[in-house]
Amino acid sequence: MTNYRFSNETKVVSTSTSDISMGKQVSLDVVENQLVTISGNLKSFDNSYNVSNVQIKWTPPAGTLASAVTATVNTQAMTFTAEVQDGVGVYSRYFWGQRL
Repeated sequence: MTNYRFSNETKVVSTSTSDISMGKQVSLDVVENQLVTISGNLKSFDNSYNVSNVQIKWTPPAGTLASAVTATVNTQAMTFTAEVQDGVGVYSRYFWGQRL
């Protein structure tokens, strides 16, 4: 479910060894996730390259609590789409595949 996420203030939970015997109760706040769609075309592949294993991963800046996102690749249409969290900053893109 990408429309909602845990708030940054409650996403990280700290525990200690005393929590094992005493237990720990935490509250996780769920907030609406503002997303931005990134899309594009896969171009400049040699005709002999099998694009079925191409993957594109969008990684948020270090220090943010946003999650990395793997794009959905449509190998027939040679396109990709990914929904990343809005307002996080510049995501890094990693592109990899395997030639078969």
